[in-house]
Amino acid sequence: MFLVYDEARSLEEFKQATREKLAGVRCPHHGQPPRLDFQGGSLRDVSISLRGCCPAVMSLANRAIYSPPAQACDRALRCPPVGFTA
Repeated sequence: MFLVYDEARSLEEFKQATREKLAGVRCPHHGQPPRLDFQGGSLRDVSISLRGCCPAVMSLANRAIYSPPAQACDRALRCPPVGFTA
């Protein structure tokens, strides 16, 4: 069985997942969301430009970007369930 790799679809899924991670991020001081731009036509050459009104929103945005999505974390990475404390 061969898997068909759809480069354009994979890139769009990556972009959408990244946008979703930032959906609720707002600057605690100015109320502004971060601005996100993508450059490149494939997953191999995509670059992300993230801008914000101040260091506070950039810190929140970077933290959100680098966190794994909840479903991927729970299934693939075997992370503890949400609300788990050791």
